[in-house]
Amino acid sequence: MFENKKISYIFIYFKEKTVKNKQKINFFKKITNIFKNHSNKSIVKIKKDVIKNKLDEFTNYISKYTPHHCLSFCLDQKTDLYENFYNDIKKSKSEYFYIFPFYPQISIKTANLANHFSKIFSEEIMKKMLFVKSYHISPSFIKAHQKNIKKCLLENKLSEKETTLLFYAEKDDILLNKIECINTAKKIISIFPYLEGELIYSINDIKIKQRSNYILVFISSLIKNYEIQLTLQEIKNYLSKENKHVFITQEIFENLEFKRDILDIIDEKNFITNEMMRFF
Repeated sequence: MFENKKISYIFIYFKEKTVKNKQKINFFKKITNIFKNHSNKSIVKIKKDVIKNKLDEFTNYISKYTPHHCLSFCLDQKTDLYENFYNDIKKSKSEYFYIFPFYPQISIKTANLANHFSKIFSEEIMKKMLFVKSYHISPSFIKAHQKNIKKCLLENKLSEKETTLLFYAEKDDILLNKIECINTAKKIISIFPYLEGELIYSINDIKIKQRSNYILVFISSLIKNYEIQLTLQEIKNYLSKENKHVFITQEIFENLEFKRDILDIIDEKNFITNEMMRFF
C-alpha cells in the first residue's frame, strides 16, 4: 500500500519536565556551579538544547541511510520557534509522513504531540500523518537494551546471580502504557537466566533485595532527558545508602546499530493515524 508513495520521516520528542522537588533543585544547583567556570551559558540553556541537538544529529545521521526526507521535532513551550518545521510540512509534496516517536510504548506524550499537530496543520495534511504506534517489543529495541546490560555485567564483573535489574519507567495516564512497559521488561530479561527483574515508576516502588548489585535500565524513551538523569541518580544514591552496588546502563540512543535499526522499525508499518493517536 505504501511502498510506491513519496514519504517523509518525522522523528518526534515531547518537552522535558521541570525540576520540581527540593532535592532535585539542590542537585541542579550543584551541577550549575560545576559548569559556571566552564561556560558563560547557564546550565538551563544547556539542558534545553541537549535534546534538540541529539534530534538534529540523529536526523543528519539517519538521512545517510534512507532516500526519504527526514525531519525532527522537539516540542516545548516556545512553539513560535517552529515556523520552519511547520512550513516544511505545509510545503512538502510528500504523500505520507511516517512519524516515529522516541517513546517505545504507547505514551500520553505521543498523544499530546498528535494533538499539537492537529491544531497546526490542515485536515488534508493530517490524513497523511501516520504514527508508529508502538515498538516496545521490537527485536531491535529489545536487543539494544540486552546488549547494554551484557556490557554492564561484563565491564563491572557482575554475577547474574547477585544482580537485580531495575526497569525504570515514567508514569503515564494511558493504561496500555503500563502493560507495554511490563512486556518490555519481560522481553529484555528473558535471555538472562539468573537475573532478577523489577519494574518501578518511582523510588517508592523499590523493594530492597538480598542481592548486592543493581542495574538501572530506563525503558520509557530512547533519550534520557535531564529530569530522567536526576531521577536515576536519586535512585542510585538511595540504593548506595543500602550498601548496594549500583550501575546505570548507557542511553540506548548511543547505540549506532540501533539507530540504523529504527528504519527497520518504521518499515514494519505498525501505524495508526494522527486522529487515533490523539484519543489514546
